[in-house]
Amino acid sequence: FWDVMRLAGGPVIASHSNARSICPAMRNLSDDMLKEIAGTDGLVGMNSLREFIDEKYENQTVERLADHVEYIADLIGIRHLGLGYDFDDYLGREALGSFSSNLDSPSGRGISNEAEAGNLLKVLKGRGYTDEELNAVAYGNFFRVFKAVWK
Repeated sequence: FWDVMRLAGGPVIASHSNARSICPAMRNLSDDMLKEIAGTDGLVGMNSLREFIDEKYENQTVERLADHVEYIADLIGIRHLGLGYDFDDYLGREALGSFSSNLDSPSGRGISNEAEAGNLLKVLKGRGYTDEELNAVAYGNFFRVFKAVWK
């Protein structure tokens, strides 16, 4: 991570990561890493895989993923958040087993497939996020970074 950040000449995207402070999975980002990404005007794509949402099976839900969004938004701002779901149901069991122990449904409850992709935004709306903020998370922040990088 830190080597990439030293070399980055513009916004950095961590496309499939959550907050390590909430769930200590190694693919999740520490507070210092989150701040460093924000410092590049980059963003973090929220990951729907169970193991990156919470250590406890019963907490691996869309509501807990919304906790990650709120934590990161409070730390570095909503401008630095996007959707980085891992809907890997197309992978075979052997490939899926290399990073998930939940082979039947690797993503969290309420956010387990493409049909449920909007559920995170619904939960955030219920927590008081504005339509402008939700649009930024849904697509706007990624679009902003893409425009900055693809000149």
